[in-house]
Amino acid sequence: MKITKLKEIVLFLLSVVLSVFLIKYLHLISYVLLLCKIMLPVFIGFLYAWFVNPLVTKMAKKKKRSFVAILLFLLLLLLISFFFYLLIPTIYREVNELVKILPDYFNMLEKKVYKLGFYDSFVKFTNYIMENTPLYLVNLVKKFIGSIGVLGVGLFLGLYMSIDYDRMIEFLYKLVPKKIKCVFITLTQSVSTEVRKCIKGTLLVASMVFVGDSVLFFLIKLDAPLLLGMVCGLTDLIPYIGPYIGGAIAVSVGFTESKMLGFLTLIVCVIVQSIENFILQPIVMSKSIKISPIFIIIGMLFFSNLFGILGMLIATPIVAVLKCLFDYFVPSKEKCKE
Repeated sequence: MKITKLKEIVLFLLSVVLSVFLIKYLHLISYVLLLCKIMLPVFIGFLYAWFVNPLVTKMAKKKKRSFVAILLFLLLLLLISFFFYLLIPTIYREVNELVKILPDYFNMLEKKVYKLGFYDSFVKFTNYIMENTPLYLVNLVKKFIGSIGVLGVGLFLGLYMSIDYDRMIEFLYKLVPKKIKCVFITLTQSVSTEVRKCIKGTLLVASMVFVGDSVLFFLIKLDAPLLLGMVCGLTDLIPYIGPYIGGAIAVSVGFTESKMLGFLTLIVCVIVQSIENFILQPIVMSKSIKISPIFIIIGMLFFSNLFGILGMLIATPIVAVLKCLFDYFVPSKEKCKE
């Protein structure tokens, strides 16, 4: 490797680390988050247009691009509507079932805490929860409605962006200086491909976990199987520790009903997680991105310490981006021979 190439790599890595620390420790993160909040609908729209662009481009060879983009958008709205039509009544019913068993759960905890000698602290804690739960639920509903509005605006922006995606990207490329335009285009295309594969693989595995847990929870007659399966699927998006969080919630609900159901729930979570780790992950992710788990763990530790749960979510895509940059700037032995 040439010395100049090595300097470029070192300078790039130093600039990335410096930027992250400046944003984190000079309190620039609050301004960045405010800007992200304002631009969130635009980002959602661009993300939607970027994600569906390969499919739109492929289908637009036979039909007009605008027609294909609108057709896919309407299909997405139909799927979302159908999903909520089936999901909301079920979740409402299952949440009511969970609310009914919560008193028994607290009574069981109360007896155990009383034996340990922490009864007064436990009473204060439960009173605090009961007093603040209504206000928390109201704020949660407000945030949910606001999120639905932002998502709706973002998706409609995404429709227009998907129609003119090629022109939009071409315009952005024109803003790049000519000296680095070729490198920039090559890198962005490579990064785009890798990140898209990473997202597809992650969502596919999480969906399989959701379906598997929901079906097995239903078979063992666990209360709220669909809701708990959805929790396991969503937490599975968090690398490594996410499945344990979802599994712990499901197992705790199982033990509130009976010890036998708790152990059955634990067995189900272990089976599904084992299938994911040893079958689904190798098959799905090996066909998408090829990154050593060591680098993903290092990236997760680094970004989780800086940004918490958000850092865990973005760790794998960022590692995939860094892999693309490394592959570009550091030629392999085959390329050197050529």
